[in-house]
Amino acid sequence: VAELNPQDLALRSGVLQDTPILTLCASGRRAQTAAAKFMEAGFTDVRVIEGGLAACQEAGLPTTGQGQPKTAETSPALDRQVRLAAGALSLLFILLGIFVHGVFFLGALFVGAGQVFSGLTNWCGLAMLLMRAPWNKKTACASGSCAIGGGKSPGASCQ
Repeated sequence: VAELNPQDLALRSGVLQDTPILTLCASGRRAQTAAAKFMEAGFTDVRVIEGGLAACQEAGLPTTGQGQPKTAETSPALDRQVRLAAGALSLLFILLGIFVHGVFFLGALFVGAGQVFSGLTNWCGLAMLLMRAPWNKKTACASGSCAIGGGKSPGASCQ
């Protein structure tokens, strides 16, 4: 929790400022600290699961891993998508600059400048665009059960 950076976590996982954030730990103390950090960073829908992981298990809610899907079919992390897209665009613009017209080198320059800007400011326009891509919209739990039960009654599935 001491090293938690809500903005970095949001960029890597595709979380928006109004995405519901649920914090959970064994007892609740670290979850409270994490929730406070998210609220200070401007997230608007942050909640702490009362009673921690033990209360979820006692209530019979399904709990799995670290909350990450275990299937190969899920989309890669957002930071990986940004690197892939930026690299592919740079390569495309360079090839177009070599084989079509030199003006395409400006596209590669633009992508590189965007990466430098992202590194300096911790804000990435490409990541913001990719967060809204259809494959990054999470409408259901990929593993078949929510990490904390999705606020539903025991045995209920995600929607």
